[in-house]
Amino acid sequence: MPNIVVFGSLSEVSAKLRRMKEVIANRVAVGYEPKQHDEEWQYHTMQDERVCEICGSRHGTVYRGDYLVSDFQFYVSVGAVKVEVNSHDCCRCTAEWVNAHEVLVERLWRELESA
Repeated sequence: MPNIVVFGSLSEVSAKLRRMKEVIANRVAVGYEPKQHDEEWQYHTMQDERVCEICGSRHGTVYRGDYLVSDFQFYVSVGAVKVEVNSHDCCRCTAEWVNAHEVLVERLWRELESA
């Protein structure tokens, strides 16, 4: 995880820390634009006898967030890090965001670095 070094006079450091607090509060309130390229989403089937050939061949495949949107236009979010992909009628497959922590820390670090 990257480190952020804050330096300057006491008033400058105080202003920068207030700005960082604002950035963090904003991210907590609104989050980030969903399904960006730096996100990795792993496709999961139910792994039972009802899985079709198309879905079966996708099991374990990792998709970038923006590709997930284009390849599975009818996905439905079922949580912060999980979606139902709905690649065809009666599809029971999901995708899970596997690098969420790393991506969110990196995004926040970039924002705070410029704060």
